[in-house]
Amino acid sequence: MAPAANPDEALVGSEAVVVSDLRPIGVVRIGNRKFEAASETTLIRAGQTVRVTSVEGLNLKVRAV
Repeated sequence: MAPAANPDEALVGSEAVVVSDLRPIGVVRIGNRKFEAASETTLIRAGQTVRVTSVEGLNLKVRAV
């Protein structure tokens, strides 16, 4: 498999914790790093776990686990 053009694409499939409500945009944490993320579905509350489904530029798309 070729390396990802964007190193953050390796985050696809990772689990993250929602730091600020995704309405649909908010902040998630993966390890010690925080990312702006957008929910693919509805509101996701802070504290919930999500999975990264794609990376678009510097933003992550996520879905509740």
